Amino acid sequence: MLAQNLKTPADLGMDKKFHSTLVQILGMLERGELVHARALDPIPNGFNMTQIRNESECGTVLCIAGWVNKLAHDAKAPGNPNSQHDLAYGRLIMPPGWSGSGHEITCDQGAIALRNYLTSGEARWEEVLAE
Repeated sequence: MLAQNLKTPADLGMDKKFHSTLVQILGMLERGELVHARALDPIPNGFNMTQIRNESECGTVLCIAGWVNKLAHDAKAPGNPNSQHDLAYGRLIMPPGWSGSGHEITCDQGAIALRNYLTSGEARWEEVLAE
């Protein structure tokens, strides 16, 4: 198996727990453990980039940031709104057209953008969504 060559938590301006949670979510997306769902229809392990958090007794639909909060609610995200790290994380969790077409982003696309972010520091949504 090839090494992942991920940036370190320090490279991305976040604590180790936040970083390891993003890596965990990447694995969940790549292994098919998260399933694309309509934002308002909670299913077990639902994923939708327009829904930060929608949980009920029937299931869960969360975006990348929502899954971080669910899995590691006390992890520290990049915290300086003027820093390059925080801006890059913001672009990861709010892709272009987030409020209008984010519901169409698939789990595979989310995984590619998250892997881009963890390896390069940028999600590169424009490239991901153009494919």
